[in-house]
Amino acid sequence: MSSTSITVDDNTLIAEYTLGLLNLQETAQAQTLLGSSPLAAMNALKWESCFLELVDLLPPAIPGPQLLRELQASLGHAVSPASSKPAMVMPAAPMAPAPAIVKPNEDDTLSVAAALRTPEKPPAQADSSQAATPAPTTSHVNVTAGQPTKAIKASPKPAEKSSIWLWRAASAVFALIAIVLAVTAVQPTVPPVTVVEVAPTRAAIMQAPGQSSTPGWVLTLDPEGNILMQPKVRTDIPSDASAQLWTHNQLAPQPRSLGLIDPNRPVTVPASLMGEVAQDQIFEITQEPAGGSTTASPSGPILFIGRMVTFGKPALAPSASDPAISAEPSGS
Repeated sequence: MSSTSITVDDNTLIAEYTLGLLNLQETAQAQTLLGSSPLAAMNALKWESCFLELVDLLPPAIPGPQLLRELQASLGHAVSPASSKPAMVMPAAPMAPAPAIVKPNEDDTLSVAAALRTPEKPPAQADSSQAATPAPTTSHVNVTAGQPTKAIKASPKPAEKSSIWLWRAASAVFALIAIVLAVTAVQPTVPPVTVVEVAPTRAAIMQAPGQSSTPGWVLTLDPEGNILMQPKVRTDIPSDASAQLWTHNQLAPQPRSLGLIDPNRPVTVPASLMGEVAQDQIFEITQEPAGGSTTASPSGPILFIGRMVTFGKPALAPSASDPAISAEPSGS
């Protein structure tokens, strides 16, 4: 369910929850909805405000004895003691024995909202059990000899005042819950910052002479000192020719053969054959006659060439004494 909208059934469930008309299962469902949706909590406050306005419009009414005891029991208040039905008090008549206090059964108790919606039975329709129910305690009156008087009923406190205060207290609690949920939803969560330190990597991009943007081979140096080469383009050479891999650096300018290779398959040069790799190590692939160069140096055109560089740390500016990478075949 989205936190920005609720369904009509959910809104009806919230309204019935504020009136106390739900059973235990429906009450748990409504409480879960109010705890997970700020909009549902706000709707609950609106329903309670609307019901409170309707309650304020009702004229004050004094509940009957039975209804009063049911209201007090549902609100958790002390139940008022019952008294006998008021009758004419005669001067010479003996005092009637005090009636026993009748405790309401659990099945007879009503919720606040159900009690407010239940109309009080008129005296004419009261059954025999209600007719025998004692009335509220009568106040003491002075009796003059020969002049019978009627007992005066004591006015009980209206139960509506207690219910109104109960609704207002519940409204304040729901308002606090809605504010907490709104503030929690608005506060952004700061993502953790993870700093990853990358170890320097030595690699070379071998390109065809004159091709400054298309890599032909990617060459990397693994921690064990092996040279790993991956072709990135397809290279076609004559059937009577072969591709030969060479390497050299500033301290050893004479190219050294690393063997014949397939120009279209990955190549691994073991560390035992490669030896120490200098900072300015240069690799090149030349096209040679079948079986390789007949001399100790490259004799055919250069297919690809590249210089080893280090990634992961600031690059140093090349010095004026570094030899430039020739785009022309060496020894041709």
